[in-house]
This record gives sequence, structure tokens and C-alpha cells, in this order.
Amino acid sequence: MYMRYYLSFCLLLLSSFLVEAQAPQYGLASYYGDYLHGRPTASGEKYDLKKFTCAHRQLDFGTMVKVTRTDNNRYVIVRVNDRGPFVKGRIVALSRAAANHIGLDKAGITKVKLEILPDEADLSQNKSTNIPEGQIPTSFDAPMEAT
Repeated sequence: MYMRYYLSFCLLLLSSFLVEAQAPQYGLASYYGDYLHGRPTASGEKYDLKKFTCAHRQLDFGTMVKVTRTDNNRYVIVRVNDRGPFVKGRIVALSRAAANHIGLDKAGITKVKLEILPDEADLSQNKSTNIPEGQIPTSFDAPMEAT
């Protein structure tokens, strides 16, 4: 009888950790300097400033995340392939392409919300603009609200 309660408690505790791990993160985003283009990332992949990738301190390589600017609701979907940023308050460093897409290249640093996407997310359905031919569309602007 006690074993059943113990197992139920353990499952409940485990599920609460999983739910917490999926909670959005808020902080600052920055982007990679162009001088890093072609250099290896922590995953071993070479950094390509034209791809939609990012660096995060803890998320698994290959994790897909949605990064939304909190000031204008523009967002981009990127894949984690590096570690960092290692500056207090910053939670993600975006590639040049991803930064350009949300206007971060002009701002330099901005407040963002980061959401982990499910493994089965179908990114091929995303609408996109201004993405070079031959590149998989992995991001788009959120609809702007009428003012």
C-alpha cells in the first residue's frame, strides 16, 4: 500500500520537474560577431552566420527554440548548436541570420522570451520572408496587432 503512494509521489515529483523545464525563459539576447563565421561551435559544427542557430548554456544540442522579442513580438525559430552566452543576464546568442530576422542586428541586445519547441514540431509549415533561396524557412514575424 505504501509502495503505491511512494511511486505516485515520485511520478508527481518527476512530472513537476518536466513541466518546469519547459517553462519559458526571459532574459537578454545578443548575437555572434561575424568574425566567428567558420569557427567550430561546442557541438563540433562550424558556425554559419547564414543559418538559424543559437547558443544556450544548458539546452541539448539540436533543441529547437522560439526566441521572441518582448518589445515588438517578432520571433525566430532556431536550433541550439553551441554553448553560451557567458555574460550575466543573457540567455541566448543568435546567429547573424536569426538576429537580422528579428531586428537584433540593429539593437545589439534586447529582451526576449525563449520557448522550447516540442521534438515533433513541424517547422516546414512556417511562413517566412527575406530568406535566401535554398535555405529552409525556419522563422517568421508574428502578426502585429492593430494600434
